Amino acid sequence: MSPAEWNGADVPPEERYPAATPSGWPTRLAGYAKLIATAITTLGTTGILQWLQSAGMTSLPAWAVAGITAVVGLLTVLFSPKNKA
Repeated sequence: MSPAEWNGADVPPEERYPAATPSGWPTRLAGYAKLIATAITTLGTTGILQWLQSAGMTSLPAWAVAGITAVVGLLTVLFSPKNKA
């Protein structure tokens, strides 16, 4: 066997590397992420904090409240309807 045969140089690339069937998991994961982000923006900061309180969270550090507020605000801006003039 020659080195060209070892590397498959005589075989066309489409036969050497057959096309893989797409799994669709990236699309599914993106759909779940968008659903979760939409739910978070629908609840808003107050809703998230009340939900945490009803789940037994009695107090949060100031940085956690600020982080929740920032994340909800960012998601609201990213997923809000676009103004088109």
